[in-house]
Amino acid sequence: MVELRRVWHRDPAEIGYLDEDDLRAIERTRRGAGILTVVSGIAVITAYSVAGFAGLVVVLSALAVLGLLLLALGVPTAPARPRRRRRRTQPNDAPYPTFQQVSEQLSWAEVSPRHYDMVTRPLLVRLLASRLSERHGVDLHRDPEQARAIVGDDLWWWLDPTRPVEGSSQPPGVDVRTLTRLVERLETV
Repeated sequence: MVELRRVWHRDPAEIGYLDEDDLRAIERTRRGAGILTVVSGIAVITAYSVAGFAGLVVVLSALAVLGLLLLALGVPTAPARPRRRRRRTQPNDAPYPTFQQVSEQLSWAEVSPRHYDMVTRPLLVRLLASRLSERHGVDLHRDPEQARAIVGDDLWWWLDPTRPVEGSSQPPGVDVRTLTRLVERLETV
């Protein structure tokens, strides 16, 4: 209905996105509105001349109710155009969505200590828990001391799941050398 109001007083041929059916619907709507206006005017004049002020009030009330009903029903309106769905573009590495996610999560490590703790560390902790469980039969969360012994004290601080999140969002985050050591250690665990 809003689109119709916007184009109501314009020449339909100016509007490029309307097809023939839309143009016919707009023309029917214009004719219907014109006829409704003329009939309403005649009804108001007739009611006033026949019944006076009381007839005028009754006819205007009836026209108001009729107008509200037409507005509520959406009549007269142009037919709704089906919306076209935009196709989601696939990235170049579409067959490897997990690789894309891991790569993005690792890239946050360099931003700040807080970004490492909120984005990258949970990923590394999940990978560590999986590796410890599969290769050593160790539950990271039930036996963190044994996990620490396997990982090594030099990198445990970076992977400790019980360590609180850093509050600093100021750069620098984890340097690439340390991140590389963490990933290599996870591969050998």
